[in-house]
Amino acid sequence: MEAKSLRLGNLFIENNTGEVIHVIGLHDKQITFSGLFDEGWQAEPIPLTEEWLVKLGAKQTRSWDIVWGLEDCIFHHEKERSRIWVRTVKGYKFLYYAHQFQNLFNI
Repeated sequence: MEAKSLRLGNLFIENNTGEVIHVIGLHDKQITFSGLFDEGWQAEPIPLTEEWLVKLGAKQTRSWDIVWGLEDCIFHHEKERSRIWVRTVKGYKFLYYAHQFQNLFNI
């Protein structure tokens, strides 16, 4: 993961404890995360799921289809491919992780 693709506050999971942590510092090639961990810890991106869409502010708009809405955007969850695509007035893109969603919407 490159620091230039991250922002302060981006959410991740610590691989040993499962604790949600966030980016608190970005410097050239160094990323600093919240929390104190033992040796061997690793920050892992959080897969973007329906649960995380809700936690990040999206709301389900139709129960018959996995479609979520947020500020003129539509999200479709493709469970078989473990990805979510977002459609905006500028087109669409695939999102795989919570921090990508956060970056797209400045959350």
